[in-house]
Amino acid sequence: MDVRGSLEQLETAARILMAPPDIVSKDERFAAETMIINFRKMRNAFVLCKYILENSQTELVIFETADVLRNNLMQDWNKLPDEDIKTLNQHILNILLGNTEFSYAMKRRLAGVIALIVKHQSLTNGAIGKQRTELVSHIVGTALNTTGNHLVLACCMLDALLAEHQYVVNAEDASLTYEMHFAAKRDFENSDLLRIFQFCLQFLTTHEHSPMKQRDLDHVLKVLEIILCWNFTKQNLPKRVAGVIEMEAMPTFKPPSSWLDTINDSAFMPIFFNIHVKVRHDDNFVLRTVNLLAQLVSMHRPVLMNRENRVEFLSKILPPFTTLLNLPDKLSMEIYGLSDLIRKILLFNRAALLSLVETQTLENFFQAIGIFSCYVIQQAAIEESKSGVDDRLYRDSLTRVLEAWMNILTDTENFPKQIVQPIVTDIFNCYLKAHLSPPEGFRQLVATADESEEDEESDTNQFRDQLQAVGVFGRFILPHSVPIITQLLIFKCQALQKQIEIVASQAAPRESLEPIYEDIHWGILMAGHILAFDGLGETNLVPSEIHDYSIAADKDPDLSAAAFEKSFQMVNVEENVDPIVRLVSCVIILSETERRVNASGLGYLLSPELASNVLWFLHRFCESYFVISEEYYTNVSPSFLAAWGPLSQVTKISQTFLLQRVKEDLIRYNGEVTVMRDAINLLLSLVDSNKKAELAIHSTELPAIVEIANGVGPGKYQMPNEAYRKLVRAVISVGSFCEEQSRREQYWDQVLVPLAARFQNLSGLISTEKHRDDIRMEISCVLSGFIGAAMSSHSKTATPLFKRIGPVVTECGAILATYHNYVDIVELCIELVIELAKRSLSYLSSGDSVTLYHSAMSVVKSYSSHARGRVSNEKTAEEDTFNDLVTLMDMLTCLLSKDFLDLSPESISGNNTPPSVSASDVSLLGLGTVLPLMNADLLQFPSLSNKYFRLVAFLSELHADKMMVLPPPMLQAVYESVEIGLRNGAADPFASCCEFVSCMAIHISRHSQQSVQTSEYCKPFLKIFLEMILSQRVSKESIPSISTVLFALITAFPDAYSELVNQLLSSRSSEESRNKLSLAFSKLTENLNIQNGGDRLSRSAFRDRLETFIFSAKGCLE
Repeated sequence: MDVRGSLEQLETAARILMAPPDIVSKDERFAAETMIINFRKMRNAFVLCKYILENSQTELVIFETADVLRNNLMQDWNKLPDEDIKTLNQHILNILLGNTEFSYAMKRRLAGVIALIVKHQSLTNGAIGKQRTELVSHIVGTALNTTGNHLVLACCMLDALLAEHQYVVNAEDASLTYEMHFAAKRDFENSDLLRIFQFCLQFLTTHEHSPMKQRDLDHVLKVLEIILCWNFTKQNLPKRVAGVIEMEAMPTFKPPSSWLDTINDSAFMPIFFNIHVKVRHDDNFVLRTVNLLAQLVSMHRPVLMNRENRVEFLSKILPPFTTLLNLPDKLSMEIYGLSDLIRKILLFNRAALLSLVETQTLENFFQAIGIFSCYVIQQAAIEESKSGVDDRLYRDSLTRVLEAWMNILTDTENFPKQIVQPIVTDIFNCYLKAHLSPPEGFRQLVATADESEEDEESDTNQFRDQLQAVGVFGRFILPHSVPIITQLLIFKCQALQKQIEIVASQAAPRESLEPIYEDIHWGILMAGHILAFDGLGETNLVPSEIHDYSIAADKDPDLSAAAFEKSFQMVNVEENVDPIVRLVSCVIILSETERRVNASGLGYLLSPELASNVLWFLHRFCESYFVISEEYYTNVSPSFLAAWGPLSQVTKISQTFLLQRVKEDLIRYNGEVTVMRDAINLLLSLVDSNKKAELAIHSTELPAIVEIANGVGPGKYQMPNEAYRKLVRAVISVGSFCEEQSRREQYWDQVLVPLAARFQNLSGLISTEKHRDDIRMEISCVLSGFIGAAMSSHSKTATPLFKRIGPVVTECGAILATYHNYVDIVELCIELVIELAKRSLSYLSSGDSVTLYHSAMSVVKSYSSHARGRVSNEKTAEEDTFNDLVTLMDMLTCLLSKDFLDLSPESISGNNTPPSVSASDVSLLGLGTVLPLMNADLLQFPSLSNKYFRLVAFLSELHADKMMVLPPPMLQAVYESVEIGLRNGAADPFASCCEFVSCMAIHISRHSQQSVQTSEYCKPFLKIFLEMILSQRVSKESIPSISTVLFALITAFPDAYSELVNQLLSSRSSEESRNKLSLAFSKLTENLNIQNGGDRLSRSAFRDRLETFIFSAKGCLE
């Protein structure tokens, strides 16, 4: 080899690559890139690499040489004499010591080669870790009293050693086994990691109070950052679990017990706090030092195994941290980090442990947190007043610090409440004032929002986490929070009434009402979160603290119930009633004030947000308190039972008033989607149980709401389809909860008979009338209504509801055929089938299921007839097609639910007979419709691609036998689309494609169908996956999926696999390469069961071996 010529060529290529684009041609740049790529693939390049290191000064060439050396060492370590390796190691070390002009990246690359050599030597020379320990001792010993280039080089070497030993399962060096990596890391942790950590501490201690070069501190901090984010090894962890834990970005710091002496050193924690205070004004370091502190305070077992050690550790952390929090010049750069520090201290040290810390230290700590919390609240209020701010630093910090308090406030049994109660009160007051206008609060005037900010989500969503935390704060200090919020709402309600009168008389502009509306808005939000949890799908119960507070108040239940009833007549509630009843009554009075303002003709002065807030609160209240169920609680407040219990007369009266409110708001706020949504949510919460529904069905206001539902449509009462669905769902739900069938059917007739009549009228129209705009709007409305009815279905009502909806869904195919050019109607037809499949299909009898299947098949056939030729004049035609397909594939997937979850009467009784048409028949028919549309361009859309391949994988998992007997052209098209999905490379579609091929291959193997014609479409994937592996197009994350599918393919087509292996071996020109590759293939399947799809142990072993095979094959093919 002409090493000199090769070096000249590489340096020329490097100069071309580093040159500006206007100096070199495209061909020259391409030739230079090819040269570098070929150099990276070189094998047995030690002579050339050594020559380059001795003679080149071009950084890019040396950089690439380090990578080539590293790869060659991993591949050919066992072939190299020990003496050559020692010489190479020493030579690289000399280069590092002698070239002070090299960049840090260059030094780090070369140091990585030394670290690799040291790790291998430590494993193969008998005495594990000896060479590495000697090197670390030398580096630490010489670096302690040095600065500048020598310190940088030392940190560079330590950085490389840490990186080389950081991972076991996900280690880059695949030439070593998992056991070897584990042994090396374990030994490194036991012998050298602590020594490196102590070196960093000594350096920081030395320079704690003296000037320090930024570069020196930067490199020492890099080493510390790696150590404090170190995932320490654990014995007896399964490899897969260890691999997941290993990839955690910011693991908690859990050093072994051997570190205890270092941790217990009195100077240990102050070093880090002092260094942070020293550099906190430097933007390059402040975030890094805060993150180091955050990792330190997360420290726990095994080093802090017993309670005494943990309390001692806390006693050393809290004083310096308290001092840090009390610094007067708080920096915006460190606010979020300090919030996270607070969160971690309170998260990793529970209340019972904190209570053992010396009382004065603990009080100082919590007082500092309280002051800091109030500061962040104030700054967040200023930040919220500014428009166009993308990075809401103080909002995020406030959410973090309030989250931290939850760990204390939810564990008061183990913590002295008197310490934090006044602090919590201050924080609660501060948060309340931050959202009130002057003079009661200090809320800033919000700058005029641009158009984009006007579309932001509501405060209930934006500040959800904060408000939930404030709710916990309020429940912690109920004797303070409930009266103050109650008084606020009373005062603001009176202020609103007076100001409306002033504005109506034109003595003040309408804008003068805005501060009052905003104050009421936040008062209601805080009240709602104090009184109730966010259930997130669970049964919403009254918090136990609320019951205890109400019981302790010991107010007359009858008096409280009477006061609540009078609140609907706007009679102010006196202080001698239950405080919780009084708070809810204040909102009722506010609601009635709004109603009366509207009735007086001044509704134009009201804010729709006020209506939305009131409805939101009443919805939360009704979910938890209204018609309260005693069986859910050990203690129930007598006042709650008197005012809102199922047997209370006040409950019936108040439900009527609330239903009246729903009715009026649906009419009054016709164009306000948010208000309509909240009104319907309130309606749902008023009828969401048997007891509530029984009361509602006798209410005089319910027929009016039913009439509204029946009146929605073009030329009548206008409502968005989404809102109309929810309204019908709520109205139908009243009947769904009725136990008596005759009453239920009679009630449903009021809603579904008119809806069915409207549908029949549409069906009887002649074809020329059907395409009128008003008719299309009517059909959309009617279909939305039936979708809402389907959404109300559950196990007890699935069959009776389907009897009423069934005649409509059977016509969906014909409707789709008529309106195939109108995307909204196409999607509604499909969505009706989806809702029935989701909520009813599993409970339907065989006959009803077949009816739904036939209806779905009709929809699929109609869609198929018109999908390719559908005409649209809209610019979004392609997007519409895409949305149609997604909805259609949702339908096909939902229909398959019956195949694995059948709760029909026949299935339960055991008299189930196979239906004439099954869900899989519909899904396969739909697949045939979808396939012609699934071109490579459409499969680039992520959501469409995910849905399609999920459907295909689902079908293969449940019905591989039916997939095998599909018409050959159709099955071939499926496989071709799967090949496209594999080549696109997106994670979710790739996994689904692998699952499809795996299921099909396992079916072929277990049923010995290799000779079946359709099996031939699966066989080529054996070559596809092998080529993927051998060409290094496999990511670490995809190995589990690939190992599963490749093993299944090998078991299905063992002869084809052997033939492919032989072809590959015969293509190798080098006998050494051929023998090595043959050995790698042999080890891959050696002693594994590959008959009939294999077994679990064989599949697991194959996966472990595949990682080693990928590395070995890479070395053979380069």
